[in-house]
Amino acid sequence: MKIIDTRGEICPKPIIMTKKQLSDIRVNEAFQILSDNETSMNNLLRFLKDNYFDAEVMHTEGYYTINCTKKAIELLQPESGIYCKIPEKNDYIIVFKSDKMGIGEDELGSILIKGFTNTITELETKPKVMIFYNSGVLLTIKSSPLAESLIKLQNEGVKIMVCGTCADYFHVKSEIELGTISNMYAICECLNSYQHIIYP
Repeated sequence: MKIIDTRGEICPKPIIMTKKQLSDIRVNEAFQILSDNETSMNNLLRFLKDNYFDAEVMHTEGYYTINCTKKAIELLQPESGIYCKIPEKNDYIIVFKSDKMGIGEDELGSILIKGFTNTITELETKPKVMIFYNSGVLLTIKSSPLAESLIKLQNEGVKIMVCGTCADYFHVKSEIELGTISNMYAICECLNSYQHIIYP
């Protein structure tokens, strides 16, 4: 029996991992998904239900086992946007104005921004541009935990712009080995060119 082990991963990675492996499942074939996170488990159940899978949850030994059976030949796209809905066209940009995601606990913010960026590498539709300013430039230095993901995105055609003034302010310009060191005029022009701008 196929087992998809998503333990240790936070949403939306469990859904991405599951979706990647479902194409190999035959109709009426049983398989299991393991999760140690209640939020991820509930999102997985909604995803499976929307795609016509039978699913039953067992909670044992500190994690959840979702017993599943495939009922339909082809996967359907979820009707709602709770599964990381992707824009229909590659016409959006992402602006990182901080090295954290959200406002509150810094440690949590660092975890979230890493998870967010790693998830972007898995999306079928990548952003056109990723802009980094203020403390967001710290995410682009070679010792950043995001460096590997950003290099991968750049190699896949995503343009990365880094605010030169910000890099000078934080004394990190010599540590930036990806993207283009840019200026505020170029950043403003880019922001003015796109209708869809995401601020994580």
